[in-house]
Amino acid sequence: MTKQAAATREPVAFFGRMLRPFSLAHPLWISLIASALIACGGDSNDVPGLGGGGAAGVGGVGGVGGVGEFPGTPGPFALAYLAEQERPNFQDLFVGRTNGVDNRKVNEDLEVGRVLAFEWNSDGTRIAYLVDDDRDFIPGCPNCVQELFTSRPDGSDSRRVNGELVDGGRVESFRWSPDGTRIAYRARQDAADTAELYTSNARGEENRKVSGVLVSGDQVSDYQWSPDGSRLGYLVYRFADDVTDVYSNLPDGEDNRRVSPLPNGRRARSFRWSPDSSRIAYVADQDTDVLVELFSSAADGTDNHKVNEPLPGLGRGLRVTAYAWSPDSSLLAYQADQNTAGVQELFTTAPDGSNNQAVNPALAPGQGVSVFAWSPEELRLAYLANQESVSLRELYTAASDGSENQKVNGALADGGFGFVSSFEWSPDGALIAYQADQDSAFTSELYTSQPNGTNNLKVNGALQRPSGGVGTYAWSPDSTRIAYRANQDSSDLFELYTSSSDGTDNRKVNGPLLEDGSVETFKWSPDSDRVAYRASQDNADVFEIYSSVWDGSENQRANHDLPASGTTSTFAWSPVPVP
Repeated sequence: MTKQAAATREPVAFFGRMLRPFSLAHPLWISLIASALIACGGDSNDVPGLGGGGAAGVGGVGGVGGVGEFPGTPGPFALAYLAEQERPNFQDLFVGRTNGVDNRKVNEDLEVGRVLAFEWNSDGTRIAYLVDDDRDFIPGCPNCVQELFTSRPDGSDSRRVNGELVDGGRVESFRWSPDGTRIAYRARQDAADTAELYTSNARGEENRKVSGVLVSGDQVSDYQWSPDGSRLGYLVYRFADDVTDVYSNLPDGEDNRRVSPLPNGRRARSFRWSPDSSRIAYVADQDTDVLVELFSSAADGTDNHKVNEPLPGLGRGLRVTAYAWSPDSSLLAYQADQNTAGVQELFTTAPDGSNNQAVNPALAPGQGVSVFAWSPEELRLAYLANQESVSLRELYTAASDGSENQKVNGALADGGFGFVSSFEWSPDGALIAYQADQDSAFTSELYTSQPNGTNNLKVNGALQRPSGGVGTYAWSPDSTRIAYRANQDSSDLFELYTSSSDGTDNRKVNGPLLEDGSVETFKWSPDSDRVAYRASQDNADVFEIYSSVWDGSENQRANHDLPASGTTSTFAWSPVPVP
């Protein structure tokens, strides 16, 4: 998303709400009441809205004015995160501004257990979260009760989403619909030995079973919303027939269709919706036992086609996850040993199996394609393969019909790893970023190039030797910069940097780290202005949530002080700005 596009989206009005009282003795609560009494003529019931500037906000304790314990001006997007912020061993869900202002707990107080996972809906008006009742803090806790809730981001209007659970029942996972109005979840709601698929609206109403009639031992294993939110696809194992099929249904459960006509004893391994929501592609041993091939079908189960061409004897078939729709839904790309047994190559085809073409040049035994990705903007593919040499895995792009095949990376260093380890298209499709030991043997660095291999540039700054290297990296949503982790300034510290795509404007993002500190994970804000990250920056062995502007300025901590042995875990930006 570009900065301009992000700015036109409707802000979410939730920081105009009152902070939930966590303790009347807490300094922030005392200060808030005092500010309210002054601003409202002494009536403590007339606390003004939060989130604004001046007297009506929380500037008295370091709000917009950047005083007190909350320095700096907060960014326009909020951060949600999981943390043991109030009590050790009780992981709660919090939402606040980037500098810690307006920080509030979203879930209700827990007597036991923890919040396991959360997700914003697409318009930022609600957060869904999964809670368990683990009394013994056992990882995974197979016998714990897990339930699903949604709430406004200020913690108000908390609603349970799932229906009443049977003894031994639990919610296992959940996913918001693309428009954020409904939520799908997999649960053992009606029978402890049967995992089924349900939907509910965002406030836990209109609870519906989507997965049809299942019996003891049947299991829904995966599910996905269609991109337009009109249907749900899901994989279900039916115990009596020993078969795993793909189905699709309306969110209200009223149009359940079998998409994959598999014989008993066969397995559909995975499936993917086309971007236009009209079709489902899936891999299964539908025609030949154990031989995994690629099929596509209309969402209602009609117009079923095998997409790949006949595979050679002793072939391995398709890799279970190695297929993808083109952005315009007109083609499927897939990896298979279609031409030579044991040699994985890249092919494209129409959804009905016509116009099947190899993307890479002919490969021999010992060569092969290992991973690929469509350009987000055109019918072009990038892929990794040892195409020119068995000992070198390099990055190539080609048109969907195999023409215009180009090597993207520069010459790799002699005597090094001999491979490009990963790549990522820029969101606008104009460039490709990749990691390789291109300039120095055994030193993984970050580069960008145009898809035709021209204008190849190193992005990272000079690394520490001999152990320096670039770790994870990610494009900004507007495609102007790349964030990455590297031990660039210190051989002992993995720190966070951003750079322009040509490497000319390299900046450190994190604040000064402790001697044994490190940046663990990071995420760009939707407007590409800030980068949030989790790091042990201020306290040894304690990972907290921070963010900075892309150039390293306005470094702020989002979480409040943690108790002894407290920590944070996952975090996520709000999808839209908050007022």
